[in-house]
Amino acid sequence: SVENDGNALRAGQAKPFVESKADTNHAMFSPDGKWVAYAAVDVASSPQVFVKAWPDDGRTWQVSAEGGTQPVFGTARNELLFLNGDLQVMAVSFRNAGGAFVAERPRLWSAKRLANLGVTYWLYDRIPNEDAIAALVLPDTAEGAKTQNRVAVLMNFFEYLKRVAPAK
Repeated sequence: SVENDGNALRAGQAKPFVESKADTNHAMFSPDGKWVAYAAVDVASSPQVFVKAWPDDGRTWQVSAEGGTQPVFGTARNELLFLNGDLQVMAVSFRNAGGAFVAERPRLWSAKRLANLGVTYWLYDRIPNEDAIAALVLPDTAEGAKTQNRVAVLMNFFEYLKRVAPAK
């Protein structure tokens, strides 16, 4: 919590946002600051994506239907992305209905699978234009074929672009 004495903001007493026996992780605020999405998993089930209002009013909405983790809010439209159990990106459109988080049914955003990097925290993120994500993607390989995972990082992309495609 935050305390405001009229002159300065001070940190108040810290308290858990989610109190659960489940392992909760990958929390992310919506761009408007009204929602917090996170993943939770207990020993007996697969991880699922949930949303709570901010500040917390005690209500929780489950967004994923068949497992989900690593939620990422879009920046311009009301859409939440998350990864399903096959490391495919799922999308959920949502709206605020009188303070309630109303989500549509999750749909496949991309059939491509993201790289399984084990304990790596984020595998992808939304690019602000809303029609693309930056991700680590594994190409499909034939059964039994040797998989070669590679990641290419291009620094100074716009300088490179000016060289290979100069403006006229």
